[in-house]
Amino acid sequence: MNILITGGAGYLGQILVPLLQKNHNVIVIDNLLYGQNKPKIPFIKGDISSLSDLSNCFTKKIDVVIHLAALVGDEVCKLNSEQAIKVNKEATKLLCDICKKKKVKKFIFASTCSVYGYSEKELTEKSKTNTLSLYAQSKLDCEKILKRYSHYFNVYVLRFGTLFGYSPRMRFDLVANTMISTAVNKGKVIVNGGSQFRPLLYVKDAAKTIIRCIEKKNKGFNLYNVVGENWRVIDIASKITSTLKAKIITTKKIVDLRHYRVSNEKIKKEFFYIFFQSLSNCIGEIAKCKEIKQYLNKKYHNVKYKISAL
Repeated sequence: MNILITGGAGYLGQILVPLLQKNHNVIVIDNLLYGQNKPKIPFIKGDISSLSDLSNCFTKKIDVVIHLAALVGDEVCKLNSEQAIKVNKEATKLLCDICKKKKVKKFIFASTCSVYGYSEKELTEKSKTNTLSLYAQSKLDCEKILKRYSHYFNVYVLRFGTLFGYSPRMRFDLVANTMISTAVNKGKVIVNGGSQFRPLLYVKDAAKTIIRCIEKKNKGFNLYNVVGENWRVIDIASKITSTLKAKIITTKKIVDLRHYRVSNEKIKKEFFYIFFQSLSNCIGEIAKCKEIKQYLNKKYHNVKYKISAL
């Protein structure tokens, strides 16, 4: 099977690509914005908002498109609002038009649980959305675009929880990864508020879920919450600090207003697996990674790197 991955050199992409290469022909388009090495597979360094760059990806028949490329994160989208709309929303529409023309069979889209914003209830795929940021709204707009195109190719929209875990394109701006890096380097973790819920997802489980979508034969539009465990932020910090022998410093200031618990019952039922890797089992791999001492380097933080590069 021929598979195109947009953003395939990113945090999730660098976990996913090696897994897919075992059984499929993979091509990646990525702008290598974070200074990543060029993947050792068919690769196009390009801009997903460029018609010519995207068209270069379709010189051969593509069966499945996995759309990971985006400006990711509330702050980076807020500070680059025009670019966020162009890259996240308009480029997705452009890619859909090409997929329709090229008769792509399946489109897998990386969305986010951030579309839920704030809620005291446990949320399912049928729950109302409540976007609190341009990033979340851009992803929700893409979901609506893809629903319209699901008459032409089968669509899988994956609302990922907050990812954690090691990747060759490491990120230390994700809640668990951030806490682990500061616990290792400073011996402490700062928690703003702490009562907020976050659904977490191990990055390798995100990749495995995408692979299962390739294997599935559902028709039309398919929407899934993809989360492992729901944690309060203070409990994430407690688990990390107890494991790494660090201390917690709490403040009453809440910078991020998001608060939601998300059910994964639908995907567990339909995909026939019930095990997602726990945060508890993965703290060590991040704490011991070779990049941990350079955790403040801007290339490991989307907003720091992209603001300077865009």
